[in-house]
Amino acid sequence: MIRSVLPSQADANFDKNSWLSRKEEKALVKFVLACADQGFPWDVSRLEENDVCLAKYRDDFPGLGQNWGDWFVGRHQGKLKPCWSHALDHQRARAANPVTKKEYFTLLTKAIEGEEGKEPIPAELIYGVDETGIQCGVGQK
Repeated sequence: MIRSVLPSQADANFDKNSWLSRKEEKALVKFVLACADQGFPWDVSRLEENDVCLAKYRDDFPGLGQNWGDWFVGRHQGKLKPCWSHALDHQRARAANPVTKKEYFTLLTKAIEGEEGKEPIPAELIYGVDETGIQCGVGQK
C-alpha cells in the first residue's frame, strides 16, 4: 500500500497527545479564517477560549497549557496571519442578529404568499438581485 495513504506514527501520536485532532485543528483554522474575512479576527485569548469550549467535551481535559494559543498560531503560521478588524456599517451590524433575520423572512414569506386579501407574488416575477438592487446577469456589456 502507498505510504502516504497510511496514517503515520507521527499523526497517531499527535492525535493521542493533543486536545484537538488534526481534523478538528483544520476545522478551527478554517473557522478562524472565515471570522477574519468577515471583519472579526481572533486574538490568541479568543482562540484559547474557543478551544476550551471544544476540548471540555472530552473525557479527560485538565486544561490548556500556558502557551497553547501561541503554540497553535505558530503551528499554523502558514495560514494564520495577523490582521486588523474592519468597521462594520451600523446598518449591517443591526441586521446581523437572529431576531431581525427571523422577522425579515417572516415578512418576506407573507409578502410572497399574499397576506390579508393581497394577491400572492407569482414565482416568475421574483428575481435575484444584489444588495444594490441591480439584477445579476441582466443587461449588455
